[in-house]
Amino acid sequence: MWYFIADNQVVSPPMDTKPEVLPVGFALAEGEELEPAEAYFDGTAVVAKPPQPSSLHYWNESSWELPPLPVPMPLQNWDGLVEDLRRSMPWAKVYEGAGRTLKANKAFTLLYGTLTTTHHLSDFATAIADVRDGLRGIAGIGDFTAEELEWLRSRLEIHGFNPDDFDLQPIP
Repeated sequence: MWYFIADNQVVSPPMDTKPEVLPVGFALAEGEELEPAEAYFDGTAVVAKPPQPSSLHYWNESSWELPPLPVPMPLQNWDGLVEDLRRSMPWAKVYEGAGRTLKANKAFTLLYGTLTTTHHLSDFATAIADVRDGLRGIAGIGDFTAEELEWLRSRLEIHGFNPDDFDLQPIP
């Protein structure tokens, strides 16, 4: 049997006789009598596809393959993050700042509520930015140090958050 081949794929039903003329862009291959869905071109001849191992497998030019597994999204461990923060120097700094100004207190309230109740990532990012803004205006406390920011980045990452979603760059 004869088959037309295009882009290394069987593109015609089997033909009993070898065609005299080939359409432009097509090759010709010989093989056993198979329906195009049951056959593939192995580079030299048309051969039968092996049985499909499972319904999850798909045909990829010359073999059955499983689709790649999706990359699991890391789970955000809000409780673990809260536990780490509560025992840290940055938390003590935020807590002290909240007792000094209304602006810092408001930011602390949003931060605490987000961490313990709502778990909205956008609120969390806003709360961190607001806390930093509130702390900058307090004499003797100020913004987080570079070391504190690096510690916060590491805690976020450990607990399944992307640190790049937060404003954690030192401000000169």
